[in-house]
Amino acid sequence: MQDWVRDEVKNQVMGDTRLNKRLSNILSNLSADPKSRIPCANKSWTETFAACRFIENDKVSFDSIMSAHKSATLERIKAQPVVLIPQDTTFLNFATDLESKEMGTLRRKETNQQLLHTSIAITPSRDNLGIIEGSMWQRDKESSANSRYTKSIQDKESRRWLDHYESACEHRR
Repeated sequence: MQDWVRDEVKNQVMGDTRLNKRLSNILSNLSADPKSRIPCANKSWTETFAACRFIENDKVSFDSIMSAHKSATLERIKAQPVVLIPQDTTFLNFATDLESKEMGTLRRKETNQQLLHTSIAITPSRDNLGIIEGSMWQRDKESSANSRYTKSIQDKESRRWLDHYESACEHRR
């Protein structure tokens, strides 16, 4: 296992040490070849199957995976005199995957997609310190642009920009 992975997940608490170890293995394998899919990044079908079981485990969530990374990122931030925290929303397209009840739609109803909004801590010299905040969601398939115009700011997707800004402000010195 790579040292950075061990440092990154040392505070990981998923309620099961096997899940913590599996996350470390998955991170090590994927970081060795970041462009690879899980079957190609793993050394064997046993590891591939274990990674898939990890992803499907009810104890594993986006927030549970991000918790240790966020903690490690905040530690790295403390060592920096200046940190920039830009935000971005990314559209994750799962068009080639099977239909899932948990997937929403962006523009095309037949495409499974999710949205990921992150706040990334970077130094002025462009060193990436990590993600301090992340939100993942799906749009309702019945939702339309017109219905979003009538919602209050508290109920809009754009609220995440304000929430992440407030989170960044909480972590400043």
